[in-house]
Amino acid sequence: MVAEFVKTGLKEEGFAKAPSLARLLFLAEKSVRRWAAADFARLSLWTPVAIGLGAGLYFGLKAEPHWGWGAGAFALLACLFLLQSGPFRKATAALMFVSLGFVAADLRTARVDAPQLTRDLGIVETTGRIISVEESARQRRYVLAVEAIEDVAPEALPARARVTWRGEGFDARPGDRVTVLAGLSPPPPPVAPGAFDFARQLYFKRIGAVGFAVTAPEIDRAAGKSFSQKLAARVETMRLSLAERIVGSAQGQGGAILAAIVTGKRGFISETSEAALRDAGLAHLLAISGLHMGLATGLVFFIVRFSNRRVQSSSKFSFPRFRIHLGHASLRSLFAS
Repeated sequence: MVAEFVKTGLKEEGFAKAPSLARLLFLAEKSVRRWAAADFARLSLWTPVAIGLGAGLYFGLKAEPHWGWGAGAFALLACLFLLQSGPFRKATAALMFVSLGFVAADLRTARVDAPQLTRDLGIVETTGRIISVEESARQRRYVLAVEAIEDVAPEALPARARVTWRGEGFDARPGDRVTVLAGLSPPPPPVAPGAFDFARQLYFKRIGAVGFAVTAPEIDRAAGKSFSQKLAARVETMRLSLAERIVGSAQGQGGAILAAIVTGKRGFISETSEAALRDAGLAHLLAISGLHMGLATGLVFFIVRFSNRRVQSSSKFSFPRFRIHLGHASLRSLFAS
C-alpha cells in the first residue's frame, strides 16, 4: 500500500489518509527535488571537490601511469563539453575537472622529480647552499641545495639533502654556500606496511638524501648569490629570526608553541610537549596550512561584512558615501599636518 501511494503520488485530499511512511517518503522526495533544483545552478562550487577526487585517484594508483592518459582524457572531455548541452554538459564538466585533478597531480609529481641516493655513502664531503634551518635545544637540522657530493656523479646528485648537526659552532644562515662532512643515506622507507612513508614526504620536498654532519658547516664567504637566492634566503632568515624573538620573549614551552604556529619552526618544542599535544589530538595545530589563513581571512571577512550591513541599516547615510567623506577628511588632515 505504501509503494502504491508513493508510486502514484499523493493528492492534497489523500495526504491525510496515507500511511505515515508514505507521507514521509513523499515529503522527502519533494525536499530532495527542491534542494536539487536549487543547487543545480551552483554545481560550479563542486569544482574543487572534483579536482581533489582526480588527484586522489592518481595517488591511489599502485604504478605510475603514462602522462598521456590523463592529458588525453582531459582533452577528450573538454571537446565533449564544448559540443554538448543540457545535463550531459554538466556531467561532462564534472568528469573533465576530475581528469584535470589527475593531470595536476601527475604534473606536480613530475616537477619535483629528482634523483635520490640508492645506497649509504658513509662520511663524505658535501657542498651546497643552505635553504632552511630548524633549530632546537639539542640539534640543528638544515636542508642543503646540493651542488657536489664526494664520489657521486653530477647526474646522480640529489636536488636537496637534509642534514642534522648536534655540535657547537653553527653560524651559517639560509643562503650561505657551505661545505660539510656528513654521513648520507637514502630517505627511510616505512617501518611497517601501511605506516607513514617518510620517503614519499621527502620526495615532494625534493630531498633525496638524509644524514648527520660530523663537522660544522664551513661557509664559503666568496660565493655570490642570485636575486632569487637572496630573496628566498631573506624570507627564511626572517622566519628564523622571528621564531627566535618569540621564544626569547615568551619563555617556556608556550613561546615555543607560539613560534611554531606563527612561523612553522617546530624545533624549539620539546619532545614531552609534542607528545602531550599528540596525545591530546592537538598536534595538527602546529602545522602552518591554508586552514589557518582561511580561518583568519574568513573571520575578518564576516566581521567587515556584518559591520557594513549594520552601518547601512542603522545609519541615514550610505556606506559608500561614508567612505568618501572619511577619505576626504583623512586627506584634509594629512595635508593640514
